[in-house]
Amino acid sequence: RKQRDGREEMVRAYLRYELKDTFGVIASSASNAVFDSSGDRAIAGGLESILMWNLRTGTLQNSLLDVDPTIIAPSAASVIGQVTILRLSPNGTRLAAGYSEGTIKIWDLKTNTCLLTLNGHKGNVSCLEFDSSGDLLASGGHDTDIIVWDLIAETGLFRLRGHTDMVTGVRFLPNKKLLSGSKDTFLKVWDMDSQHCVQTVVGHRSEVWDIDINPEGTRLVAGSASNTLRFYKLHHHRGTTNNAQMEEEEEDHNKAKQKGKEKVNDPQEAKEDKKDDGEQKDEDMIVEVFGEVERKSRERVMQIRYSADGAYIACLSADKTIEFFQVNDASTIKQRRKKRKTKARRKKRKIDQQQQQEDEDDNEANDKEDKVKIIASDEVSSLSVLKTDHKIRSFDYAPGGRPQVLIMLQNNTLQMWNIRTVSQPTKEFEKEREIDLPGHRSAIRALALSDDDTLLLSTSSDATKVWNLKSLQCIRTFDSGYGLCAAFVPGNSHVLVGTKDGKIELFNLASGDKIQALDAHTGSVWSIAISPDLQGFVSASSDHAIKFWDFELVENDSQPGVKRLGIGHSKTLKMTDDVLNVCFSKDNKFIAASLLDSTIKVFFVDTMKFFLSLYGHKLPVLSASISTDSTLLVSGSADKNIKIWGLDFGDCHKSIRAHEDSVMQVKFVPNTHFFFSVSKDRTVKYWDADKFEHIMTLPGHHAEIWSLAVARQGNFILSGSHDRSIRLWRETDEQLFLEEERELAMDARFEQALENPLERGVEDKSESGPASRRTLETIKAGERLLEALDLVEAEQVNKDNYEKAITEALNTLSESKRENASKNPESLVPRPTPNMLMMGKEPSQYLLSVLKAIRPVELDDALMLLPFASVLIILKYLEEWVRLGSEVELSCRCIFYLLKVHQGQMTANKNALSVLRALQLNTRRQIQKEKDIMGYNKAALRYIATDLQQRSTADFFNYTARLEERKQQTQEAAKQAASGGPRPVKRKRQPKHTKPI
Repeated sequence: RKQRDGREEMVRAYLRYELKDTFGVIASSASNAVFDSSGDRAIAGGLESILMWNLRTGTLQNSLLDVDPTIIAPSAASVIGQVTILRLSPNGTRLAAGYSEGTIKIWDLKTNTCLLTLNGHKGNVSCLEFDSSGDLLASGGHDTDIIVWDLIAETGLFRLRGHTDMVTGVRFLPNKKLLSGSKDTFLKVWDMDSQHCVQTVVGHRSEVWDIDINPEGTRLVAGSASNTLRFYKLHHHRGTTNNAQMEEEEEDHNKAKQKGKEKVNDPQEAKEDKKDDGEQKDEDMIVEVFGEVERKSRERVMQIRYSADGAYIACLSADKTIEFFQVNDASTIKQRRKKRKTKARRKKRKIDQQQQQEDEDDNEANDKEDKVKIIASDEVSSLSVLKTDHKIRSFDYAPGGRPQVLIMLQNNTLQMWNIRTVSQPTKEFEKEREIDLPGHRSAIRALALSDDDTLLLSTSSDATKVWNLKSLQCIRTFDSGYGLCAAFVPGNSHVLVGTKDGKIELFNLASGDKIQALDAHTGSVWSIAISPDLQGFVSASSDHAIKFWDFELVENDSQPGVKRLGIGHSKTLKMTDDVLNVCFSKDNKFIAASLLDSTIKVFFVDTMKFFLSLYGHKLPVLSASISTDSTLLVSGSADKNIKIWGLDFGDCHKSIRAHEDSVMQVKFVPNTHFFFSVSKDRTVKYWDADKFEHIMTLPGHHAEIWSLAVARQGNFILSGSHDRSIRLWRETDEQLFLEEERELAMDARFEQALENPLERGVEDKSESGPASRRTLETIKAGERLLEALDLVEAEQVNKDNYEKAITEALNTLSESKRENASKNPESLVPRPTPNMLMMGKEPSQYLLSVLKAIRPVELDDALMLLPFASVLIILKYLEEWVRLGSEVELSCRCIFYLLKVHQGQMTANKNALSVLRALQLNTRRQIQKEKDIMGYNKAALRYIATDLQQRSTADFFNYTARLEERKQQTQEAAKQAASGGPRPVKRKRQPKHTKPI
């Protein structure tokens, strides 16, 4: 109840709607797709979920979605960003996923659970890369930062700054180096020990979109918007150059030695020999330009990948092609180099006119040609081009060296292709499998429910699909035109589709055949509405006409004598402008038409006479709906407003600024005055038309919402979006109160506004920094820690006061009474009541439990929020835990971070001196003890592994020796029996040896 105008009024309660399922998405275009370790499943981003598809059956096996239950309801779906990048770990057991809001989640593919959530980036995560062990992860984002994460410690190690645009690729190099590429046209090499850039590679004249390194780690390829691929040499592996280059260097060495030109240990000549095309190669240079290879596509590069064996390079362009390049072997490289020499010699002969000058130049040319080095075009050559029907988003090689690639198209499709190899150069590319049935190729423009709410009809630009709402499976696909509207024919055995080219198509649901296609209008059919008497329907078009149609039985041309359902035109209502929407009242009394001139015309159905003209919108009315009792009409417009009209006099009851973009569709819940609206601002909103109240917002879509369908009972709704997803929202039993909902929404807006000022004052321009990002979760963790400190200190004060009071009471007693009272001190002073919030734990134990509950990735920022007075308090407890050997690793991490942050204040504060001395003594001792234990365990495990291996080998060879000995005994016994010697003694039969060998 609440007070209003001096009287008490009952507060109205509503029921909450929640997201139940999302379907229709095979692979969202914001992410990429990868094979799993077996090669039988494809893993793709499905908006905010990760979808695992069985490539053999084409079915969805698992959907990975991690939702934090502590997030308040109004903002729960809005904070879940969509997947932007996927990367499989080297052993294939873990999957790293980057999201659009900047988080990174690590998934265990065996248990399908989220192991770790990392927060560090401020925007989309654009690239991920594991190191060779899988323990480190590097990530780059739209915020131009690179972060290196320790997955064992579950923390970020450091942040690298230096790029001025989105980071498009990161790769680990040996010797603790990291390579990155960015849209700022630069490649950078980072030293992970010093956390600084040690080399910046320039030369690209356009954005670098992807980079990759061959398995040997000797070559780097970078793709940009130019029509060439740029190759680089990596000099951290100077001793592991390829065979062709080693042969070339040996050949040059021998020739120079024969001519007597070689000078041993001559640094000046060595420096001159390193000149290549006028450039001097620095000994400290890690990345050196190798050359360029032209590619056939003129579009920008989207992805470059070496194959697992390094024999192929695949280059994806921003079109429908993947170009494959072959990495040549040593003999081929030598032949191509020889051809270049021959070609250069012939060119020289054509230029020179005089024979004598020609001979002299030939001699000089030969000397120079002997020094010709291998270039990129010698090592890499174009092999073939794979072309698809639609634009490609990403690709991935099949594991195990199989000649297959997984291709993800931008139209919500996955394909697996057999590719051409060097051993089969004439083999054509063959599409082996395709997953496209469980989703639309483009935006979902219309939704319609069957009479019993068990089937759903959806239409898009290329097809119309029918879904089973119980299994959420597509049961029928019709090849229709560009569908703008659709409806089930009464009886649910036929389907109507209105197309962009003015046709109305009738499909048979059982057979999937198109049984009739009418050229109904000369313009786009924007709306179809079934009449309440179920005898026909009405269509609205941009040709200024509303046409009425009747269902009738006609002769079947393919089966004479058999009737089929047909459509017949009955009458036409001409309008003054394009008709964008049409709807009936439930009692079949009124028909309302929304026009392009921003008005709504209401007519009587029986006489077609004009009744009302509703005007007030500033832009065209895109949708309208009439309540079940035919008293209210709600309209949504491109002016972002919703208007509620009364159908008795046509007055506007309320005009509401409902959305941040055009309102695409509105619909009443049957038998109520509640209605839903969808908009291009990606939200679904729930309204009360009687009280003009906004009940709740349903966020979740990642693109414009075009269509809406409401169940007959109002227990669920469906929304279709430009992101090709259909979302099912179900009514729950949880009550929703508007005042509480507003408070939660205000808290959500306040918390969202907090995230911008959280960044530390002036922008940090240093090359390295902390990896973590201060978020709402880290602030809450710091507040919990601060509250625990206050609670522990208060409890400790009560405990000290109690002991002090007992001491004072004992001092007032005589010696005889003091001895008896000391055994039962509670008789003198009552024991204080323990704090229930500490759950019966000692102050030190309770504080340790709170500290352990903080996630490692949030620990540093939580400690940063503590004031210096609280830092001194927690250091005392940390010293106690270290001294007692309790959680030494966690305690040392907290100690080192607090000392690093508060070093200046620590050295200037005398009160901290005693704590620091105790920490110095106990921390070193405990760390050394932990190191000894780890070393002992490591040595023990190594010994166990060696012993087990030796035993297995010994058992095998001992068994073989015993077998040979038994054979020899048998042969000797047989010889003695043949020569008439003593017969062997018959031994008692031994039981079978059951011990495994």
